[in-house]
Formats: sequence, structure tokens, C-alpha cells
Amino acid sequence: MDPYCLVILGALQYRTVTKKDAGKYPTWDQLFSFRYNNESVIRFVVYDKDTISSDDIVGEAVVSLAAIADKGGDWMGDLQLYRKKNKPAGALNVR
Repeated sequence: MDPYCLVILGALQYRTVTKKDAGKYPTWDQLFSFRYNNESVIRFVVYDKDTISSDDIVGEAVVSLAAIADKGGDWMGDLQLYRKKNKPAGALNVR
């Protein structure tokens, strides 16, 4: 698997590097900082990069920004990733 992660906040998108041949347990170790205004959620979407066909979605997690604001604006933890039809697809650790 060649995974990467999109972090989506409203119209903003941040993309990690693609970890070639990283398997099921990639480590990105990248820092993204952003300010938010009226957005209600932040989305994390993990993809498997494909050379010939379109990239496959591994899983997605959504976090409420109100919950982050309640904790002082800083948040870290494990997010359960889900595929279509709410099937678990692993976890993403965000720090």
C-alpha cells in the first residue's frame, strides 16, 4: 500500500506525502496548522495511491471542531477510520 492522507477543513486541503510501500502502518510525521472560522468539522481521508487507476479510499474520519474548541483548541488522539457503509477501516493517530 502507498498511503497518503488528506486533511480537509472547509475549502482548505492539506495533503501528506505518499509513503511508498508503507503497508498498513505508515508514519507521516507532518505538521499542519490552521485557523478555522465557521467550519463545523475537520475530515481526515486516507487514500492508497495508484499509478494506473484512480486512488482508492482506505477510510475516513470526521471530527467536530466544537469538541476541539472545548479542549482549548489543541487535540490529539486516535480516530477510527470508516469505509463505505460505516465499515471500520483501521485507525489514524493524530497528535
